[in-house]
Amino acid sequence: MALLQPLSGVVFGLVGVLIVAGYGFYLAVAGLVATALFVVAARLVAALGGSVTVLWCAVASSW
Repeated sequence: MALLQPLSGVVFGLVGVLIVAGYGFYLAVAGLVATALFVVAARLVAALGGSVTVLWCAVASSW
């Protein structure tokens, strides 16, 4: 988790730039798409009998 913090800092900075530049709609759509993909991944892991750890690894590896 700590290895992803520098990347998270960059993303946080870019979100601020995009909000100021007026790209709020793009951010909202991107958030909805990311949520939909997570729900699909969570259901797939649950259907295959995986654990929360497997789901976390799947989400973390998608970066």
